Order: sequence, then C-alpha cells, then structure tokens
Amino acid sequence: MKVLLFTHIADIDGMGSAILAKTLFEQVDVVYCNTFDLAKNINENLKRIKDYDEVFVTDLSPDDEIINIIENNSKLKEKIEVFDHHPIKFSGDIKEYPYFNIKIKDENGKFCCGTSLFFDYLKEQDPFVFYDDIAKFVELTRQYDTWDWKTANNGKENQEAEDLNILFFKYGKDVYVQNFTEKFQYYCWADYRNGEKFSFLTEDEREYIKQYRQERDKQRKKYLLDMHIEYIDGNMVGVIDDMTDEYKNDIPDVLRDQNSALDYVAEYISKRGTISLRNIQPDFDVSKVAKKLGGGGHEFAASMKANQANFDYFKMTVDEEKKEK
Repeated sequence: MKVLLFTHIADIDGMGSAILAKTLFEQVDVVYCNTFDLAKNINENLKRIKDYDEVFVTDLSPDDEIINIIENNSKLKEKIEVFDHHPIKFSGDIKEYPYFNIKIKDENGKFCCGTSLFFDYLKEQDPFVFYDDIAKFVELTRQYDTWDWKTANNGKENQEAEDLNILFFKYGKDVYVQNFTEKFQYYCWADYRNGEKFSFLTEDEREYIKQYRQERDKQRKKYLLDMHIEYIDGNMVGVIDDMTDEYKNDIPDVLRDQNSALDYVAEYISKRGTISLRNIQPDFDVSKVAKKLGGGGHEFAASMKANQANFDYFKMTVDEEKKEK
C-alpha cells in the first residue's frame, strides 16, 4: 500500500505519526508541514493524489480552507483521513465531515495527540500488528506533547518521555524518524530477533541525554535573564524576543516549577517564523490569545505567525537580522 502523510514538522508528535506509517506501510511519502502551511502543502501535492491508496493528515488543525480543498477534489475526499487534537478552527459542523478524526480528550479523560489518534485508527484496521513497545512509544509521545509527562510517574516527571524530545533535537526530523522506524522494524516485526530485548535508547544516546541536561541548565539561566515582563490585555506575560526552538518548552517548565505569577510566556522562534505561547497558570488558555492573533493551538500551547502586528502586540524588539533567519 502506498501512503501520503502530511504531518507537523516541529515536534515529536508529528514525528510519531511518520514513524508509525513507515513502520506499518510498505511505501510512505511524508510531507512535513509548518503549523500554518497545510493548505499550501496539500495544494502543491494535489496532482500526486491519484498515485496513493491513502492520504493521512496528523497533528495539524483543519480549517475552512482545508475543507474547501478536500470537498472540491473527489479523489482526495475518498482517500483522506485527518487526525488532530487541537480545538476546531472551522465554522461548520464537524459531523458533516467523516474524514475528520478530531478529539481533544479520550474516553478516560486523557489528553490526546496526533500520534495517539493515528495509532488508535491503525489498530482498528489491523489490531494484530502492534507490539507493546510501539504502544509505549506512542504513550511517551502523547505524554510529552500534552505535558502529562510532568506528573505521569506517580506525580513526578516521566523523563523517558522527555528523552524522546531531546533525541529529536539531537538528530533532526529525518534521522529521528529513521532511528525509531528501524528499531521497530528490527525488533517488533521479528519477534525480538535473536532474543534481543528492545531498548528505546542506546548507551551513546543515554550519555548524550545526560550531558544535554547539564548544558540545558546553563541555557535556562540565560533565557530567564533575557526575558522581559509585559502587561498585555490585563495579563502578565513573560516575553522572550529570540528563543531557540530546542528550548521553547524549558522556560515555561522552570516558571511553572517556581510557581511564577506570570499568566503565560510568548517566545519568538526565528527558525520557525512563529511566536510560541505556553501557559504558566494551569487555568489560562493560550489558544484564545493565539486565535485572536490569527493562530491556533490548545490551552497549554499555541502559536501564530511572526509578523509585525504580533511583534507589536507582545512588545517584542526583534531586529531585521533575526527576522530573516
């Protein structure tokens, strides 16, 4: 079976779906998409749709433009399935579109992610092909993406989930996906070949993660010093004018642990051309801020395009050189 997958480029949730697809299907082409580029990426690939048996979209929010593209292309409409866990951004009734699999929480009240929704779908198609180790990988991905990892280990951090994110930034998307795909294909499809026990990490990877955490402590201090506090629409916001994509979750993490009075943080990610929002107060929904500024996301994490209007809203001072990265 030949599959075309559109998935999020920025995090391990998008990568998780690519790993599942490449592990299960014989031939998979992946289009990695930035948060706001899904419509453009689908349009660029419409002529190729006839060459695929199935088309999947994971961890990317559908909107009215996406619906119009699908509804006006009969071949795409009959092949596509969309799996996402963000609040819906289109004006119609989701029940009218059977190819949308949108769920924020599962039946047990756990927050979903794109990988977990895709995994549930694949199990329904063939429940015998997945091993417990793949299910564990999906759960670790879900925990990290929804931030459940912070309390998943009997109220403490489940660092196995964070380990995946550290490896993602070490390897980059292509090597990260290849790494876990090859591991799953070797061990899981061969009934633990030669009696070897499956391991998520090699010894070299474990050592790298140990050193990474030591270096991260230094970077956290730097970004905390660079952060300035602004009062925006009645909220207290920590603003970082230039944040490395790799560390975008670290400063919010530290601030939560410190019981900071900030409502949320706004970080300009020059590599992505986006402004990333992370809540600090557990009852603050950053997706509402993002939606007002043309973006989207969920209550804990959201983003929007980095344009001058949004720079001005957050009182960011970003020089032209940083904007062009």
